[in-house]
Amino acid sequence: PKTQTVKYEQDGVNLRPKVAKSITHKLKADKVTVKVYDDSGKEVKVTVDIKNDQRLTIKADNEYRNCRVVVEGKVPERMSPLKFIAEGTVRFMMSIKSLSVSYTEANGTTLPGFKPGSRFLGMDRFNGLDAPGWEFIAGMQDPNFAWRAAENGWLTRDTSFNTPTIFTHTQNLTFRTTIEPVPGFKIDLTANRTFARNRSETLRANLNGNYSSYTPITNGNFSISVISLGTTFEGRNRADRSRAFEQMKRNRFTVAQRLSNQRVPNGAHNYTPGEIDPTTQYPIGYGPLSQDVLRASFLAAYTNTKASRVSLRDFPLIPMPNWQITYDGLAKLKPFKNYFRTFNLTHGYRSIYTIGSYASNLAYEQETDGFSYTRNQTGDFYPKNEITNVSINEMFTPLLGIDIGWQNNLTTRLEVKTTRMLAMSFSNTQLTETYGNEYIIGAGYRFENLPLFFESESGDKTALKSDLKISVDFSMRDNTTVLRQIVEETNETTAGQKINTIKTSADYRISEQVTIRAFFDRVVNSPKVSKTYKTANTSFGFSVRFELVK
Repeated sequence: PKTQTVKYEQDGVNLRPKVAKSITHKLKADKVTVKVYDDSGKEVKVTVDIKNDQRLTIKADNEYRNCRVVVEGKVPERMSPLKFIAEGTVRFMMSIKSLSVSYTEANGTTLPGFKPGSRFLGMDRFNGLDAPGWEFIAGMQDPNFAWRAAENGWLTRDTSFNTPTIFTHTQNLTFRTTIEPVPGFKIDLTANRTFARNRSETLRANLNGNYSSYTPITNGNFSISVISLGTTFEGRNRADRSRAFEQMKRNRFTVAQRLSNQRVPNGAHNYTPGEIDPTTQYPIGYGPLSQDVLRASFLAAYTNTKASRVSLRDFPLIPMPNWQITYDGLAKLKPFKNYFRTFNLTHGYRSIYTIGSYASNLAYEQETDGFSYTRNQTGDFYPKNEITNVSINEMFTPLLGIDIGWQNNLTTRLEVKTTRMLAMSFSNTQLTETYGNEYIIGAGYRFENLPLFFESESGDKTALKSDLKISVDFSMRDNTTVLRQIVEETNETTAGQKINTIKTSADYRISEQVTIRAFFDRVVNSPKVSKTYKTANTSFGFSVRFELVK
């Protein structure tokens, strides 16, 4: 470690012959050098006895007065906060091997019933105008293009025409970076956000040739990377009671208050933000089963976010990073080279929040203040977008993976995987949670130059030497599906199984083109519910693979 020199000086020290004089320097240095000077500046010879890192004694043969004592030592260098931050920033920047941020946006228009043809550069002279126009040919997307085409006489006037015009819009944001803080230790971070919107409407002419819009609707899907790690491991009793699910139910009132407080007073509808409904004891228009309330409460609970801070948007803006971590440098270290050819450690995490489909709510009627006041049968405001369900798909790929190649041709493998899928349905206000753990242990061995003997019709024996590769993998997987109902307040295990699998194989390469393989596989499935039966599947045999090469 880097060191720095520290110094202590004391003046006016009187020394008596053969009498030890104590000097407290507080330098916190184990090794120090001591020099003593008399009042004329001449160095005095003394005997030094170091007591500890902060105190010592000196002794002279003669008497001296008004001496100056100088103590010097070396201590680990103390880095200033600014220098520490600067060096840390430089080290971090140097560890970033790659960094990319990409944003793509695609827009499209599909206009059925378009009468002009396509001639020069996709244009056609129709009704004295260039159809569909240079702006459209250049890719400009005009949301009123269908109406403009109708006004220019470019659309069919068939009164039975019912094919909708479709406007598509997609956004894709991707962040990727690879960090290697030390050789062999690699961290890959990724974050994604995908949004898709399709808007459709049918333009149809009446008998007088006037166009009207029918069945306008907007639909699409959405996904974003999140971190739901804080609620992954809930213990053995999670099938009977989930802490995250209970937190989701507690989040509802806070989320409902925030949604209500976003609104403004409206005298025409006799609405005051924050006013409590005496029946539900929730803010008026945002009851405990409201889609907007449940959606934000679900996201807050399972991403371990406070209900007072979770985004109330239907489509959150900022994706969170997921990661893949690998380390393969252990076998390169000197103490391990004699044992391992390769030693790989892996860990990966991925969690995606998804809105499978959404559609614009036809009952949503926005007024001048920007809000809709129409309500459903339960008294909740209709949401702007009707969402059937949201889900979080989380997986560790793997939670822990160890792959070792030994110097004696033995390979061993250990993997622990964890998965969880959460699906929140707003139509029946229930959550389906499927979670599982898988443990995989594998081993393999390569016998080098193993002879395989053949005997000809004449009795001559020939030996073929090649490598024999044997592998054995054993896995145990435990899956459980639990149905959690909000209104009934029940947790019911509806499906699940324990799956034990063993796979063995032996491969022998006869030539560059031919490989013989023998295998034995067995899968035992033990269900957790009485509706299904225990099953076992066994397969074994051999195969011959021919590879055609040029």
